[in-house]
Amino acid sequence: MNTAPFRSSTGLYLHLPFCEKRCYYCDFSTAAFRPNLVRKYLTAFHAEIDQVVTYFPHTTIQTVFFGGGTPSLHSAEELVAIFEHLHRTFTIYPAAEITCETNPENLTADKLHHLKTLGVNRLSIGVQSFHDHHLQRIGRVHNAATAIGAYHRARHAGFENINIDLMFALPDQTLSEVERDLDQLIDLAPEHISAYSLIVEDKTLFGKQLRQGQFVPMEEDLEAQMYEMVIDRLTTARYLHYEISNFARPGFACAHNLGYWAGGDYLGIGAGAHSHRQGHRWANEGNVSKYVRRMQAGESPVVMEEHLSREQQMAEIVFLALRTRNGIQITDFQRRFGVKIDTVYGETLETLQQRGLIQRTPERIQLTRQGLLLADAVCSEFMAL
Repeated sequence: MNTAPFRSSTGLYLHLPFCEKRCYYCDFSTAAFRPNLVRKYLTAFHAEIDQVVTYFPHTTIQTVFFGGGTPSLHSAEELVAIFEHLHRTFTIYPAAEITCETNPENLTADKLHHLKTLGVNRLSIGVQSFHDHHLQRIGRVHNAATAIGAYHRARHAGFENINIDLMFALPDQTLSEVERDLDQLIDLAPEHISAYSLIVEDKTLFGKQLRQGQFVPMEEDLEAQMYEMVIDRLTTARYLHYEISNFARPGFACAHNLGYWAGGDYLGIGAGAHSHRQGHRWANEGNVSKYVRRMQAGESPVVMEEHLSREQQMAEIVFLALRTRNGIQITDFQRRFGVKIDTVYGETLETLQQRGLIQRTPERIQLTRQGLLLADAVCSEFMAL
């Protein structure tokens, strides 16, 4: 493994995969919360932290993101041990953004107090819907009342930077139901909102139901109407639409994810975690039990590793930047790669502009409103070159 140091703006992702129940749409690296497996996993997780630091000593961390799974399922003692290990191992900026993904059903007042004391300064709450029948249909454990109560407890605990996840294009969902979800969301007034459509992945219960003819995907036109409603309602409520699926009050965009979209360095620890450093990318074993066994044997958890070519790096920078509303900074591209963007992608950019999918100024290239609706297709144009 190339052991050149990470950049100073490195993000740290920590994967805690355990859940009370696997949601029907989830294809992340997860496992049922069984005490014996949790104990073995955490031992392996701590061993990986020690292993990583031998390759990358003196790494400075700008953002920390606890994802899962449901990190908030873990006990205060388990979380304290992780935080103490991180601070012994890495230099973490005093003002670092530290996010913890949570679910409403386990956000007790005590748990919120512990998270706050440990230094978590940004909560992400997986609400997904404020309609109980939709929550049941997608396999969530909580109900709407539990979600609202968890949000208010988080406020009472002193959290001033809260994200709420909201899904749309759920099975049999109507436009009026999306509108009522948005009414409730805007009334709660979190600092950040991630709003994304249901994607049916192959290795999920919904994927199985789709193959068996038991799941009917939403019509594309209705899904597009829902997305446009989300954009219009949230921007009218003075949220900045700064990335395809993300909205924030000024100053509250997710710094960790902005690092991803800028092509920055990030280090991932845990089952299924991905890392990137200056065009070098690798990923850990995603199966929780296999990850544990690799670490118990003193092996590396890495099962995928690649070095991106210059052409691949250029394509990634373009499609990641296009996900953001700031788009591609034309001079930044030239500064980064030593070539003008039109020299590399001139024909593609011209075609996309003629189709009304991108717009450009002398400074930047951005998706249009129509381009937002077809963002995946637009980005694939660059990956195919």
